Amino acid sequence: MREETIPDVWTFRRVVGLSFDEVKQQLNRPYRVALAHGSDIAGGGRPRTAATAEDFEAVSTKVPLVLYMARVVIENMRATLTSQEGGASAEDDGPSDASLEEKHNG
Repeated sequence: MREETIPDVWTFRRVVGLSFDEVKQQLNRPYRVALAHGSDIAGGGRPRTAATAEDFEAVSTKVPLVLYMARVVIENMRATLTSQEGGASAEDDGPSDASLEEKHNG
């Protein structure tokens, strides 16, 4: 299992060392709420759309961060489920091509 914190990588320089929960809190109101609701945000803020270069840049620069977080969470979930199934490795995607061919050819 991988730790759910942001690594020290240039792309993530503004959130290095934060937990995924802390990053989600930072992104929630200015990005998720602003994109999902498309209206003025209670407590200040404005909606974000692809209609302005400023909004497009602000949102697109967060994509690598969200992808990284999603990948780690999925890998951790897969590892947890695999360990509960009896210890198969997380990379085990089923029988190999050779074993399937051997079974087929009998």
